[in-house]
Amino acid sequence: MNEMKRKSGGRRAAILAIGAAALTALVAAFVVTGSAAAPISWVDQAGAPLPAVAPIQAQRLCRAADLQIRVGRDGAFHGWAAQELVLTNTAGDACALAGPLAGAAVLDAGGERALAGSAGAAAHRLDLAPGQTARMLVGTPGACAGAGNPVVASSLRLAFDTGETAAVSGVWLNVECGAPRTVLFSADAIPAAAVPASGLRATLTAPSSVGRGRTLSYVVTLANPTANTITFGSCPSYTEWLGSGPSVGISRTLRLNCGAAPRLGPGQSVAFEMRLSVPQNSTLGPAKLSWHLEVPDGAGAGTTIGVS
Repeated sequence: MNEMKRKSGGRRAAILAIGAAALTALVAAFVVTGSAAAPISWVDQAGAPLPAVAPIQAQRLCRAADLQIRVGRDGAFHGWAAQELVLTNTAGDACALAGPLAGAAVLDAGGERALAGSAGAAAHRLDLAPGQTARMLVGTPGACAGAGNPVVASSLRLAFDTGETAAVSGVWLNVECGAPRTVLFSADAIPAAAVPASGLRATLTAPSSVGRGRTLSYVVTLANPTANTITFGSCPSYTEWLGSGPSVGISRTLRLNCGAAPRLGPGQSVAFEMRLSVPQNSTLGPAKLSWHLEVPDGAGAGTTIGVS
């Protein structure tokens, strides 16, 4: 009798162990595949946007060696033919630009055209935290009488407040209709310190259309492309937006339901169910659906769907 009990107990323990192992494998398989057929359920829990980083006051001027300067986009800007310059503070501490950099456009045919005084609100001080970026638009008049003989500059010589200079090649400025000048000078937001979830990448799967007054259901999959396990800690917030234009749409910030998947190993991914109520008065036609994780440099994804 005792032998039969021992055998029966052993079988039960083995069955329980097999069941636990199967459940563990099932959960692991779900996390790895991030199957859209069974995403983690959506929860309607209010979240909070990532708070802005407080502005800083630099104690010194930026040197030429502090800034990485690259050539950005070019195109029309408020009647100017403009060239964007992107200036990033690569130093370990904050530095300041007293105003837009002075200097000159170096003409391909020889000679220079000095950067004229800044236009309007472009002339002001910018304090740049480490890693923060400033954008400077150098523009020339877009049209003039008798235009048709471009006078092009492919490089700029920029002068710092410290007396140093820096050469920037790869620009395109046509000074035929007038001297170049700074028409925009602004700073991007101060970058926040990265957290483990900053390494995630997002993809979004949504239906091709949704009706007004209905609930839009879609899936966001978060993947870990890094070589390290990413642990959420507390579940971060996310912001979702659906609209037909910058000022026409609906936006909500909610808490991610990450309790069922508190960590992601290298190469793993997990899917989350998302829901968004579409207002009855939404604009008919194509609309942009976007999703953003509210962590520093957070993952984002988007697509276009039809509102009917």
